[in-house]
Amino acid sequence: MTRLASRALSLTLVCLSLAACKEPPQAGPTPASSAPEKAAATATANHAPSPSVATSAGAPPPSSDPTAGKAVAQKHGGDYWAVYTAKGAKQDEPAVKASIDALTKRGLEFGQTFGFGSVECDVGAAAALKAGKEANVLGVYFANEADAKAFAATLAPGALGIVKIKAMCRD
Repeated sequence: MTRLASRALSLTLVCLSLAACKEPPQAGPTPASSAPEKAAATATANHAPSPSVATSAGAPPPSSDPTAGKAVAQKHGGDYWAVYTAKGAKQDEPAVKASIDALTKRGLEFGQTFGFGSVECDVGAAAALKAGKEANVLGVYFANEADAKAFAATLAPGALGIVKIKAMCRD
């Protein structure tokens, strides 16, 4: 993807996120944002700020969860350990929405320390998760394996997988 196309996609996702803040909550198990189009679903987490669970200052609530507090934002080309919590074609699928809600309640920030996007943007994940290249996954990222495993051990239901990845699509 060219840098210009990436920036255009980022702007589109920001607009979708802002529009979701103006819509009334949808019925269902968790608060929902508007469903992004396929292009948005394959974007990486770093391109979509979260409209959910914010304090009056607009920041996510501070985490008292010591394992979630070790999650990190990713940089393009960096090596990380990812804990995958959900898989789905679109971000508005019930399992994905429920996982996003659970992660934000733990103080994690969508688009920074966790995100939903194409499995191909996390090099190494598709093979480890036995997912096709069209799959989209929800991952939480850590600097080391020990922190990733400690976080995964706190999940109910458990993680789909813990995988060492190279973060792409983050520029």
